[in-house]
Amino acid sequence: MKIAFILPALANKGPIVVARDIINVLVKEGHVIDVFFFDEKNEIALDASSSRKITMKETIPFDEYDIVHSHGLRPDYYIWKHRRHIRTKCCTTMHNYIHEDLKFQYNQLVATLFGFLWTRFLKKQDHVFVLSNHMKQYYTRWISADKIEVIYNGRSFPDIGSALRQDELAKLEKLKKEFIVLGVIAQLTKRKGIDQAIKILPQLPGYCLLVVGDGKEKEQLERLAEQYKVEDRCIFWGYHKNGSLFMSLIDIYLMLSRSEGFPLSLIEAASQGIPTVCSGIPIFKEVFTQQEVTFFELENEQSLFQAITSINYLRDTYSQKISQFYQNRLTAEIMGNNYLLAYKRLAAVN
Repeated sequence: MKIAFILPALANKGPIVVARDIINVLVKEGHVIDVFFFDEKNEIALDASSSRKITMKETIPFDEYDIVHSHGLRPDYYIWKHRRHIRTKCCTTMHNYIHEDLKFQYNQLVATLFGFLWTRFLKKQDHVFVLSNHMKQYYTRWISADKIEVIYNGRSFPDIGSALRQDELAKLEKLKKEFIVLGVIAQLTKRKGIDQAIKILPQLPGYCLLVVGDGKEKEQLERLAEQYKVEDRCIFWGYHKNGSLFMSLIDIYLMLSRSEGFPLSLIEAASQGIPTVCSGIPIFKEVFTQQEVTFFELENEQSLFQAITSINYLRDTYSQKISQFYQNRLTAEIMGNNYLLAYKRLAAVN
């Protein structure tokens, strides 16, 4: 097949990483993939047949492709804007819950305005991929259910070696000898729920919290750690291009989110067999069971305390279970082949 991907930029962000992994799987299987993007930001490498920057006014040769697959608000707007020139089947992947994500990231006004516009753009798509059955139900408010298909995210992780400096590595290994390391690798926003871990840390004297990532909530989280007198056990590492390098230093991974699409860091933790605690939001309870992870109730400190301490006693068991689950359900190859089957069905529809 010949497929065009339209992306906002080649940025090291979750939705773009997912698109990259789909592309790499399809190229390995002999398909031709051309990538078009709007912003000159080369943070990730693609195995695509070609890639080039375009403008919103520019019309790509749509008729050359079997499928055009967009990811994100601007690419979806681009399809909506040029739809009258497009006979090729178009699809998009929704990586988030539009209104909730915009509300957490900006405010209610932005969520209402851009949520309305984005859902309008989606109606011009022939097919909409979502990341869970719960997300499918959410989008049926605006789109017919027969146009929506669920494909779980997946990832594969090549061995990238160790890019941590020796002094960084020594600091973290020293920490690991003194404490059980709770870890979070994420953009620091309120939606990620990291404040919940800080608030529970006084009740967990043998534990420390390692936070890798940056964002507008970082200063607030640092102040919260001081307020709860746990700043000596909260390590805010900041942004690192290869956050995955920290996974092997984490004893228990924390997914504390108040809202999520399908977080890639959770898949990576699973791939490395790291015991994981998840908030009890629908996406996590749909994908996992209590055999693979432990759950806690959002904003409930006692529930989070119990989830952390209980998984700590059975770390080896949970490590084995979540690693096996990853191999069976969450690899990039599984995801990529699911998209390929969907593309073939879509292209065959008259």
